[in-house]
Amino acid sequence: MRIPIYVLVSVLNCSPAAHAAEARTQAASVPAQVPNFSGHWVLQPDPNGGDIAAGGAGVVIERRPALELTVTQDSKTLTTSRTNAKGEVRIVVNLDGSDSKNGNRVSNARWVGSKLEVTAKWEVDGTTVTSTTTWWMDGSNLKMQVKTVENAGTSGSPANEMVNLATYKKK
Repeated sequence: MRIPIYVLVSVLNCSPAAHAAEARTQAASVPAQVPNFSGHWVLQPDPNGGDIAAGGAGVVIERRPALELTVTQDSKTLTTSRTNAKGEVRIVVNLDGSDSKNGNRVSNARWVGSKLEVTAKWEVDGTTVTSTTTWWMDGSNLKMQVKTVENAGTSGSPANEMVNLATYKKK
């Protein structure tokens, strides 16, 4: 007896192994429960007395973490708002992996387990700046690690690189 090919394909696609493989693929692409970083956050001093504002030669951007930070988050976006010497700075990042544009800055976010990793890239006076900020909760504290790399010219090697770790408590 011959079985038409479309019936055989249909039967194979309904097999338990096919369903299990599809479920594993879907589970890998959707993060487990993700934290909500919403709130008004206040920077906690480094207990080791480290200078979080240190930088090397060629620094073209401000690297100190915000003293206070307001975060709103929904299923689609994460919005941060802080005030610096020039006024309010507001940045909106798409949480679906698509590019977000804030002025000349292009950001992209992705979940890595329960941590949010946001990579931003922009130009300042001919220098390309790439910043990767990793967000996570440590108990009730918000932790943010920021790695910033500045590349001047076309050499491709970093002119300056720095990593800062900031801890915030909810106000």
